[in-house]
Amino acid sequence: MRVAAARWVCHERGAWRHLGAELAGTHGKPCLTGDGDLLAGSTTELALANALENALSGLFIGFREAQLPFAGGRLVPSPDLLLLLPTGPLGQWTAAGPFPAGVPPGFEFFVHVWIQGPAGPFGLAGSNAVSATTP
Repeated sequence: MRVAAARWVCHERGAWRHLGAELAGTHGKPCLTGDGDLLAGSTTELALANALENALSGLFIGFREAQLPFAGGRLVPSPDLLLLLPTGPLGQWTAAGPFPAGVPPGFEFFVHVWIQGPAGPFGLAGSNAVSATTP
């Protein structure tokens, strides 16, 4: 039973833009949000919701927008970094930490999450992609 999914709404926050490109899975379209002002040392947060419970997800971070064909959908960022994160029993995770120092103003990056699951094409579902630009 999915209790928390109804609370999550994908929307833009501050420096973060919603780019679409979702690919529905078991519980519909997974939702990725970013939060934080992208200043050195300030807290930056990424949160995923509405994904399959207890599944492996791949968090792609790219330094340019690539729009690559991927698993029946589109991978928005260039695949420069990949982190594997498990979803919890409610099909979500949150990752937070300080934004690094030394990132120049106007630096744009892109984030997209893909989640294992039987309902998506090729066994994967995709969140919306987000981008952010440092002030």
